Amino acid sequence: MSAQLCYLCNSSNISLYKNFQCEFKHKYTLSICECSFVFIDPKPSVNQLSNYYNSHYKPHNNKNIFYKTSRHLTFLWKYKIIKNLFKSENSTLTNLDVGSGDGFFSNQMLLNKWNSYSYDYFNKNDSNYKDIDKFKDSSIDLITL
Repeated sequence: MSAQLCYLCNSSNISLYKNFQCEFKHKYTLSICECSFVFIDPKPSVNQLSNYYNSHYKPHNNKNIFYKTSRHLTFLWKYKIIKNLFKSENSTLTNLDVGSGDGFFSNQMLLNKWNSYSYDYFNKNDSNYKDIDKFKDSSIDLITL
């Protein structure tokens, strides 16, 4: 079933962005809203997503030096962008990292003086937040995916 409203702004002004087929032969459409939010339509079910994020998912198992180095360099690049967007030095800001895997990004944000929560539906053992629905709308300054 296609989205009737944008998940971000609730607009009904949604149009086709791109069609694609993934490795498991599922066909998806990327839709775009007037607010510029791009999303998969229809939204995959939890069962469909579990085909991708099982125990064999490469990032959950890849702990070699090249992976660790590239992950750290990627964090530094992302954090530079985040620092430019959030220049507030007077208050502690809060990040929610959704799809956090082993919590690396969230832990790095904690080291950089952020309140940071990690949530991963398929890797709850490493998530420091188990129920994403308990957040208050105004309590998160940044959501990373």
